[in-house]
Formats: sequence, C-alpha cells, structure tokens
Amino acid sequence: MVMGRTFEEHLSNLKEVFYRIRNAHLQINPKKCFLFQKRVEFVGHVVSSEGIQTDERKIQAIRDWPKPKDKHELRSFLGLCTYYRRFVEGFANIAAPLHRLTEDKTAYTWNSACDNTFRKLKAALCSIPMLVTSESVQFCHKCRKEKNVSSNISVEFFPNPREIIV
Repeated sequence: MVMGRTFEEHLSNLKEVFYRIRNAHLQINPKKCFLFQKRVEFVGHVVSSEGIQTDERKIQAIRDWPKPKDKHELRSFLGLCTYYRRFVEGFANIAAPLHRLTEDKTAYTWNSACDNTFRKLKAALCSIPMLVTSESVQFCHKCRKEKNVSSNISVEFFPNPREIIV
C-alpha cells in the first residue's frame, strides 16, 4: 500500500516503489493493482483519509453472533474479537472471563457473569472508534526476506489524515 499526503507526494512515492520493484527484478500484476483509491479494504480493516477502522462486515458478524453453546463456538467468537483487540481499551481484561472458560481443564458452564461479559465485549467491539493519528508524523517500516520471498509492511501516521491519498 502506497500513500501520500498530497497527489504529488503520492506520485513521488509510487515512482520510488516502482523504481525499487524494477531494481529488484520483480514484476507487478496490473490486474491486482488499484491506483489512487480514497478507501482501501485491507486485511479486515478499511484505510481511508478518515483513518484506519474495522471492516463493517466483521463488526456485523460480531453484533449478530449468538451466545456460544460450547468451547469451540466460544473460541471462534474470541478469535474474531481478538483480531480487533487493539481497537478496544482494556480488551484483555474484558475478555479474560471468557478466555478462562475455554481452558481445557475448565468445564464449560455458561452463567450470568459469562453472559454479561459476552454482551460487554460485543458492545465494546461494535462501538469501536477509528484509529486516529497523532500530532507528529510517525513511520514504521518492516522488511523481511527469506528464501526468494520478500515481505514489506509500512505504516505511516499523519497529523491530518484528511489529506491522505491511498
């Protein structure tokens, strides 16, 4: 994902990415490239000029999730919820009673405390805010190469997210 604060910066960043791809003797599949998007769905998140937020379809799945009948269903629910844990302050404390219920040596007994925790966790996840940016620009870049395979992850936080072109 290549981003820029202005259209010109975005073009400059794209030029740099294309230059590096060419120098690494890699190829791009044009069918998989989408340029100059204002909103991008990316691994369960939506990145836009507004910031980073959860995918509404995933939140709807959490909202509609029925009360788990057994450990397997509870683990499935917690797995989906854990994916968005960074959006909920105190997620580990909120989810702890349900996580304890999934332990192998614990009998699955759903009680009112579990029901309250389940509803509280769903409510917290369904009302999560957008990840906002800080006043100072921060940049995080990770690059990894193993046996002919490279992965590259970049995250940039801007002081005024409304100026971002993705």
